[in-house]
Amino acid sequence: MLQALLPLLLIAAPTTAERSPAPAPNCLDARIVTQMRQLNPTTLIVASGELRFQLEVANACPDMAAGTASLLAAEGWVCGLGREFVQTASQLCPIQKVTPIETRDYSQLARAADQANGGETMAAVEVHGKRSAKRGFWGSYDYCFRPSQMRSWAADDDGILVQTSKFRSGGYGAYRVELGGSCPQIAFQPNLTMRSGVGLDLICGNAGDEALLFDDGASRPIIRDAEFTGEQYRFRAALQRACPIVAVYPVYD
Repeated sequence: MLQALLPLLLIAAPTTAERSPAPAPNCLDARIVTQMRQLNPTTLIVASGELRFQLEVANACPDMAAGTASLLAAEGWVCGLGREFVQTASQLCPIQKVTPIETRDYSQLARAADQANGGETMAAVEVHGKRSAKRGFWGSYDYCFRPSQMRSWAADDDGILVQTSKFRSGGYGAYRVELGGSCPQIAFQPNLTMRSGVGLDLICGNAGDEALLFDDGASRPIIRDAEFTGEQYRFRAALQRACPIVAVYPVYD
């Protein structure tokens, strides 16, 4: 087996020689993998450059997301076509299927795995916060961002798009923030603040994470409570409610 794999290992290693194109659509480029996370004994999700993939292996393969694990394939192209492997410290696991997934889906899978303590991560980010924060909280820039690093924001039909510092956000410069329920105030309220449900400078779409949109009132005429109708009261109350954050994931320019 070792002799049979030697040519493959040499081909999969980085080289200055000209590289052949991917042999099939939707191949994973193993040379630019930044993270692998194991969801269960046979399933792995992988970040490769700006693309995200889900890999299935033929048999149970523990420790696929360990720091020593690697992907082996001819010229570094992992396409699910055979002779492609996840190599761990203890075994070689044949890759059976490679499926491209959306960044949003990758982020949700990663967050769910971490919350269930069933996923292992390469290049994980441990978040240190205030003493009042919940203990034992782990986050990842794949599904979290720091409100303190927010440079600007804009609202659209899909929620809120936040621009952040790449240097302090794991290399990501923008995040999509999806809101739950009705949140009409994003269309016209000029100010935004984020509130974390875990008491940290971190927004991940966890329970209690909220977006608060408001107007400081400087540009509006003063209206006394007595001047509001019942319908206006209800509308004003709706505008004062925080909007629950249900999903956070990076987007690319």
